[in-house]
Amino acid sequence: MANKKDAAQQQNGVVDIDNISTVVRREGTASVEITKAVMENIKKTKDDRLKENIMTRSLRSEFQRRLKLLQLQKRRHENNITLKYLKEAEKLQYQMSGFLLNEEHITKMGGKDGKLEMEVITDYKDGNPVKEKKTFELKKGGEEVWVPGSITCPEYDDLSERMADAERKEKTALEKQYDIDKSNLESEYPGYFSYSWRW
Repeated sequence: MANKKDAAQQQNGVVDIDNISTVVRREGTASVEITKAVMENIKKTKDDRLKENIMTRSLRSEFQRRLKLLQLQKRRHENNITLKYLKEAEKLQYQMSGFLLNEEHITKMGGKDGKLEMEVITDYKDGNPVKEKKTFELKKGGEEVWVPGSITCPEYDDLSERMADAERKEKTALEKQYDIDKSNLESEYPGYFSYSWRW
């Protein structure tokens, strides 16, 4: 009779001292519906985490490739600046020491048909060089010609320092542009970019 009473109270949702343990245990046990929902949530959470991991790594990979391209571009421009000033340094040396004009030298310096056109410093006024375009050519029959220097050693030192300053300025401007490009790239990945992506 007591069992029928307990069963009736449980059916009606009545909780008392006699059935509290059973009610609490029953309410703490997962139903089939809850278990299925939990398993679906676990699968969804795993899928979402995997999607997020793949997306983050894909974005990082894309970022790193673009950063490498920016670095290559910077190095290429840097190399072009270095080559430019290397050629200028060579011309400056020739203007101080003179040079032997021959076919090989003409070709190397960008001339042709036995002629080389060069901008040379012909004077130094008010602390600044005066430049003039001159054409040097081989004698008839292709005979080599010695071209004398046109600047003094102190003028060479001054011009060499100016050239080094100009090269530094160009490279500094290039570095600033690279920093701007890098910041622009980083801003394309809000919420994902991490400074660890740079390495």
